[in-house]
Amino acid sequence: LGQRVSSITMPVRDRRRAGAAPARFHLETVRLWSGDGTPGLATGHGDRGHPLAENVREGLHRYRNYSGRYYGKVSLRYALANSLNIPAVKTAQAVGVPTILDLLHRLGFGTFDQTADFYGPAIVLGDGGVRLFDLVQGYASLARHGRYLPLHVLADTPQPDPVPVLPAPVTSLLASILSDPNARSAEFGADSVLDLPVPTAVKTGTSSDYRDIWAMGFDDRYTVGVWMGRLDGGSTDGLTGSSGPAPVLRQIFARLRTAAPYAGLWHSPVLQPVHTCEWIGPPPCVQRDDWHLGDVHAPVSAPSTTTRRVAIARPLPGEMLAIDPRLPAATQRYRFSLDTAGQAIKRVVWQLDGKPLATTTEAATSWQIVPGPHTLSARVWLDDGNPGHA
Repeated sequence: LGQRVSSITMPVRDRRRAGAAPARFHLETVRLWSGDGTPGLATGHGDRGHPLAENVREGLHRYRNYSGRYYGKVSLRYALANSLNIPAVKTAQAVGVPTILDLLHRLGFGTFDQTADFYGPAIVLGDGGVRLFDLVQGYASLARHGRYLPLHVLADTPQPDPVPVLPAPVTSLLASILSDPNARSAEFGADSVLDLPVPTAVKTGTSSDYRDIWAMGFDDRYTVGVWMGRLDGGSTDGLTGSSGPAPVLRQIFARLRTAAPYAGLWHSPVLQPVHTCEWIGPPPCVQRDDWHLGDVHAPVSAPSTTTRRVAIARPLPGEMLAIDPRLPAATQRYRFSLDTAGQAIKRVVWQLDGKPLATTTEAATSWQIVPGPHTLSARVWLDDGNPGHA
């Protein structure tokens, strides 16, 4: 009996890689109340049409969306509903990993015991172990309109008073996004397994190498979490959150709703109807009705609203390049580029190791790779005539 109980509790209590499931709902919570409160307007950071990269030790890690597609400008509703990785990482960079960690701790996630620098922005993609127990506990707080209660398994366990952690209208808006079949269709397709017969907030997660696969869902009565994977930590046979646990989650909700009527998804009376134009990819945007948060004050510390400046996007600080001796030297070139922070560039003067390299009217230039350490700088003129440095 002891062995059987152990095999049952391991998936519930052990740390697993959660893919996009644990931190992203909080990330969009921060973005909602720190932006203008409209999912179609508080767009955060879109794909910009190109991959996002970071240094990892001596190498380079390139983030991508699960499908490998890059959409360009993306609204918050579409980014969250489609579980897009690049907007999530860019938003984490903007709001700050300490803010994310703080609220995850307040929602009862007990496995994030390292510093913010240890996790980095990839925390929103599951870069940190999480327990199914904690994950259900966190999503139950969303279903409870932002109030945290520790999860218990015995009905007679004394319960403390719930602790307000998230603004109730924000959780209502998140539930609207996570239950929106039209918003998620770009990545999950029309009539996907996530579209339950009645509106239900659903989120999936798939970790690297398909080792841990998740589906979470809630309405106003039930919160359900499903994990699939191998107890030995090995990879599954290409299972994803949609193909593995999501059908199980559907069946669990169907069974639960035979015992009690559908409770619906709570809609906050604070939300204001608004007509907006939502983006996912090139123009035109999608005209639709949505909801605006209005004046909502969050009980968590507000993220930084520092204005982004023009900066060198590539190379990354400390990036190391390799020269292929099999190829002609003249063909081995590297493309320097700027992150323009959405500003129009008039002229860029590039310098390498303190010497002039090129003058361009666009935010990029090419360089034939030369062995050795190098320092790149750029002097940028914007369309408003003001110069700056990157």
